[in-house]
Amino acid sequence: MDPEELEARKFLGLQVQLGHCLSHILPQADEKLLWPSYIPLFDQLVYGISLNNGAQASKYYLNKQTNSNRVYIPPKSLNIAWGHDPRYWKWELLEEWDKRALLAVLIRVNWFDVRGTVKASLLSSRVLYLVAFVIYFNEDAHGWHVPVNLVLKKPNGCKIESKVSIEGKPKGEYFEVDAGELILDNCGCGDSGIIEFAMYEHGSHEKRGLVMKGVILRSKASDGCPHANVK
Repeated sequence: MDPEELEARKFLGLQVQLGHCLSHILPQADEKLLWPSYIPLFDQLVYGISLNNGAQASKYYLNKQTNSNRVYIPPKSLNIAWGHDPRYWKWELLEEWDKRALLAVLIRVNWFDVRGTVKASLLSSRVLYLVAFVIYFNEDAHGWHVPVNLVLKKPNGCKIESKVSIEGKPKGEYFEVDAGELILDNCGCGDSGIIEFAMYEHGSHEKRGLVMKGVILRSKASDGCPHANVK
């Protein structure tokens, strides 16, 4: 058998053995899957597929480095307070390498609040996951001297809360704001619950210039996403 085919079968076979729920995830794909050959499907999953709802869909990736599922949730799939009011937020299309991303750009707001959810069945079982908001500051950013609040609620109801200072980050460079870590045991691949997360700061002072790329759920052992700096 071709060596590439063997490697692809090995990785996808481990997906099944480790309870990564491919049989549950793949029917949710928006695009046509490259099947039955293992190599095209393997490459397609490493590149990423969108799930449920086109441009607003979450993206699923097979992380080759750790052989674990990775999920990216774009801003359109998040609940952003005042996000659809053009006085406070605007939406910009970013072309990054050969991919396109719709970014949420904060104009000004006092009540900063971004929340979202994801199905636990999209993640790999018994893998230590990091949940992080992916953002950057543009040139007119200000009002971030007060630490933001982070919340991560696990499917079992356990809640992790923290405060993180994001003031002083270099402008025009993506960075991750960690909401917390979790490990799941979802070998059944059925309804294994919902993960909730939030980042907020409700102080009365004005905040400007934050750009939200989305939320990433990835194995802590993997490299951070190669977010391109903004020119």
